[in-house]
Amino acid sequence: MYTSTSQKAVSAALVVERENDGTRKQLPVYFVSEALAGSKLHYSELEKIAYAVIMASRQLRHYFEAHKIIAFSNQPLHDLLHNREASPRIAKWSSELSELVVDFKKRTAIKSQLLADFIVDWTSHEAREEELTESWTIHCDGSWQNEGVGIEAILKSPSREKIRYATRLTFGTSIISTNNTTEYEALLLGLRKMKALGHQNCIIKTDSKVITDHIEKESEAKKPKLIEYLEAVKAMEKHFEGFTITHIPRAQNDEADPLNGVGVILHSTPDWRPFSRPLLWLQLWSCRERILQ
Repeated sequence: MYTSTSQKAVSAALVVERENDGTRKQLPVYFVSEALAGSKLHYSELEKIAYAVIMASRQLRHYFEAHKIIAFSNQPLHDLLHNREASPRIAKWSSELSELVVDFKKRTAIKSQLLADFIVDWTSHEAREEELTESWTIHCDGSWQNEGVGIEAILKSPSREKIRYATRLTFGTSIISTNNTTEYEALLLGLRKMKALGHQNCIIKTDSKVITDHIEKESEAKKPKLIEYLEAVKAMEKHFEGFTITHIPRAQNDEADPLNGVGVILHSTPDWRPFSRPLLWLQLWSCRERILQ
């Protein structure tokens, strides 16, 4: 199966391979498409491709139940749909596909000229250019108060759609949280969510000069806890083609400030467990997360 998107629609082509005169040819079986509306218009390019697979599995259910389907794409669909940190929407799609036999492979040469034309006609040139030339932005901020520790990360697409996350952290009694560790937690939250969405380039904006200087090697992290956090950020770099970090004054961090304190006021539940280690990238499951649309 081949999938493609435009700005306002997704489409899928189901094909079968047959051997003819010693060569294998791809023969079209079914074409399906859907015009996007409402919140679906704000899906990222990767989410649209994933939704095209879901749409096809619903409309062509009898084919999916009777056969193994191989979905070809130049997008990392397997990583997206098998990522434990994906958004609730992606997790729902993954659960839906788990009832079927669907494999994902990287798209290479297309053997059918008809399918090649299909991909060309449906692929959004604007989306491809945006993907190549523009980056997502992460605005991150932390709030450390006597009442608790809250972090927030706002992911902004090149088209300025926003996904907002706010979380309250619970540390063990033997672990002391500081403003710097809280800011690191907010940064790691943003990077993990960006990874889950499958975007390979991003710009990080934070009002923490300490973290910016650590990552840009303008200063050295000396405290063991901050060294551990810095190593966690470096470990995330392998999941991206590249990201840059920019320091902005707190007064200009207006993307994150409207959410300031939201994470702190999230009430804990009796079954919460304290962090064994303070790194969000290891223990995100032990805190309750709220996604703010």
